[in-house]
Order: sequence, then C-alpha cells, then structure tokens
Amino acid sequence: MNRVLFLDDMDVLCTTGLTRRPHKAVKHLQNPLLVNEHPWERYRCQLVGTSVIHDPIAGKFHMYYIASPEPGHYPSININGQNKPGHTTLPAYAESDDGVGWTKPMLGQCTFNDCRDTNLLPFVVGQSFECGAMYDSYERDSSRRFKLLWWGQSCEMHIAKGTVTRENGNAHGFDSVVRDDRGEVLSRHHVTLPGDWFVDVAFSPDGIHWKRHPAHVFLGASDTGQSILFDPRLSRYVAFGRFHARPMKKGGSNIEVGRAVGRIESNDFIHWSDTELVVCPDLNDPPNTQFNSMPVTLYEGLYIGAIELGGSVSLPWLPMQLATSRNGRHWTRVGDRFDFLDLGDEGQWDEGAIRPGSGLLIAGDEMRIYYSTINRKSLPQSRHIDGPRAPGIGMASWRRDGFVSLHADLNGGGGELVTKPFIPDGEELFLNVDAADGQVTVEVCSSHSMTPDAQLPSKNRVSHPLRINATAAPVRWMDGNISNITRPGFPISLRIRMANADLYSFWTE
Repeated sequence: MNRVLFLDDMDVLCTTGLTRRPHKAVKHLQNPLLVNEHPWERYRCQLVGTSVIHDPIAGKFHMYYIASPEPGHYPSININGQNKPGHTTLPAYAESDDGVGWTKPMLGQCTFNDCRDTNLLPFVVGQSFECGAMYDSYERDSSRRFKLLWWGQSCEMHIAKGTVTRENGNAHGFDSVVRDDRGEVLSRHHVTLPGDWFVDVAFSPDGIHWKRHPAHVFLGASDTGQSILFDPRLSRYVAFGRFHARPMKKGGSNIEVGRAVGRIESNDFIHWSDTELVVCPDLNDPPNTQFNSMPVTLYEGLYIGAIELGGSVSLPWLPMQLATSRNGRHWTRVGDRFDFLDLGDEGQWDEGAIRPGSGLLIAGDEMRIYYSTINRKSLPQSRHIDGPRAPGIGMASWRRDGFVSLHADLNGGGGELVTKPFIPDGEELFLNVDAADGQVTVEVCSSHSMTPDAQLPSKNRVSHPLRINATAAPVRWMDGNISNITRPGFPISLRIRMANADLYSFWTE
C-alpha cells in the first residue's frame, strides 16, 4: 500500500485531541550548492520546474539549469555558430553523486563564443529555455529513459549594441525594439503569439546525450518551469506549466492561463491534450498574488506541488507554499497556506525570492527540494541590475514524509486518530513517528464497527508502545506483526493513540 500522509483528510475518519502541524523545510548549511562561475552563467545560474532528477541505475543526480551571460558585457553571443542576444537563457548541466557536492562537467556538446568546451546542452533553438525533466522507469525503450520538455522562443534579435524594449504589446504579440543611446531604432522584430513560441521535447538514454524530437510538439507559451511525470493510474504522461497563448484543438481562441498552473496530458509524450487551468490564486491570497510556477511530484499516490508565489511590484515574492491533489486536477493548499520555505534574511544569498526548481527527491531518510533565487536589487521595483540576477542554487529538506504531522500534547491525555478502512497488503505496519518523549500505541479494529470483535483472529489487538523517533518504526503486537492479527483481504481501521508525539505517516509492507 502507499504511505498514508496527512496533507489532507482523505484517509482520516476522525481525530480526538490532535492538531495538524505543518513543518518548514530546513535549508542546507552549505547553500548555495552551485554558484555562478563560468562566463555563460554570470547573470543566471537558476532552476525552474522539475529540473533535478535522480538516476536510480547510475546512482547519480542530474541537474538541468538555466545559464545566461551578463547581458551588459555580452550584448551578443555565439552558440554553436549561431548568433544570439546576450540575454538568451542557455541549458546547462550539472551532476552529483550525493545531491550536495555538484560538478559541472565540460561535455563538448555546445560552444560559447570562443570557448569550445562547456557544460551547455545543444537545445538552443531560439533565445529561451525553461525545462522539466524526468527519469521514466516505465519506459521500455532504453534510448528514451530520460525525457525533457521545455519552452522556447524562435524570435531572434541579433544585437550589436543598444537596449531592448517591448512596445505595442497586446494579447496577440509585441514589437521587440532595439534602440541606441539616442533612442534611434536599430532593429525591430514582431513576436507573434503563439507563432514564435513553442514547446519541444527530447529523449536520452543517460541524461547527458540527447536527441531532440524533430518538430515542435505544440505552439504556445509556458514561460516558467515545466513539470513532467508519468501517472501509472492513467497510463499517461502529465505535465504542469503555464501552457497559454496556445490554440485550442477544439476551436475557439487561444487559452490564456497567465501566471497560474495549467495541466496537459499525453499517451506518447509527443501529442498533448488541450490545457486545463488547475491551480490559481484566490480571494484568500494577498492582492496581486501570482503563481509563477509549481513543480509537481507524484509521491505515494499524491500529487504534491511546490508553489512559487510571485506578484506585482508592490508584492515581489512570497515564501514557498505546498498544494496537494489526488487526481492532478482538484488541488488543496496544504497547512492553511503555511510557508514551508522562507525567503532568506537581508544580506543572505536567497533574500530576493524562493524559486522551487525540482520535484521532491528522496535521499535516505530525508526529502529534498532544490531552489534558486533572484537578486533583490534586480527585482522589478528597482529597475537596475547590481550583480547577477540569479546568483546560485540551493537545497532544503524535510524528514521523510515530514511536511505535516498529527500532533498530540502530553497534557489532557493525548489524542487519537481513527483511519478510514483499508486493506493491508503487507506483513508489517510501519509508523513515521516522533515519540521519543512520549508514546504511541496502535489498535486494530474491524472496518464496520471501529471496535475489536470476533471478525479479527487475534484478541491481542493493541500494540506494544512505541517510544522512539524514527522514520520507519515497525509496530509489534503480542502475537507478532499485523499479518498475525488480520485476515488476508479483510479491511481494517487503525486506532492510533498518541501522547506527546507527532505522526507523519504509516504504511504496510
């Protein structure tokens, strides 16, 4: 069975004397783990979407981040023989054995100006790159084991000097105008939506050597990070992003998701459905709040999204929140909009913003999320650049399943949880629990009456007490484990009594 977490009440029948307690992620002491160092990443070393993945075969972490040279120093750059504007976002690669110490291997796949050996990947079709990545354990074709989906722009502005402005903007496009210091027009290009914006995919056997699908999979914009995953319950790929300015297949005008989260799905990773708007700010959010992106993970049957909350000039960025869903369409904000990851204090590297750039990754007894930031002095209200816009990438973590716990105080006799009926499909019951200074016991009950009765084979249905802090504590009864006091295929409920303890999850295996 899947682990039962407490991000929502779906698996809870009732509780007495318990409170739901959300827990903040803890930032790694060595943050930032990656920093700007090469000429092609002086302006940006940044994550978006689900851009960090783990290869269980090689035992390696792969990171696909955005690099960008300093536009003031490089008004024009040359990438694999193609001239690009200096603000082009470039796909870069890093890897790690433990997810903490990262290297940027020089791959020799993409040149930058006169530098022949870089860690850049050859995906630069236009001037933008913002991707989602996945390791597909369900894929039978080993050459397609790794998958990328990214948004790009085919608009090209070859700039010798001058500044770029957007003029005459409307829902159908805008003019990209390059002017010199006197305001004279050097060049003009009309960007048509969605004609110049596209979504592409690529496949790889190892996460390093990629083959791009020869055609755009669809036209439209998704100008922040993408999330991609395979849902085995649907037997389909599911992607989340800002898939807008996109013509609907069934006719009508382009869909406009804006700064919110859209959902698409596919049987083959090439042909994608129309966009559904699934997550957006509401009246309980501060005025002008925007959802800039939401990396999504399918974990133990739950969709879990990390919301990047951006906003207007008066409300630049907010701490990261979480949302959860059972089907990827209907979402609940976790912990009453609790701030799971805070902005750094003034003067710290991540003071400007929290931009989640990965899904949730399991590493031993912890769950990790990687994120980047934005230099506060380059935020919209300042209108100038002082230093790199995105100066590095860091990591934060929880204990395994540690987003939310059910908490019982010592006073008042503690509390109890009664679960909804389920059929245990394992021989042992495990709790993720912190009861080092308290106690937890588990009573097995029949599903229809919530009380012990003759339908259960054993009379010893209350477990030995647990007084431990562990992410996987086995529960024992006088008659042994849970398989000795239940019948195969017979639904049960658990009555979990707690005092001075936190319960994070339970499962059988």
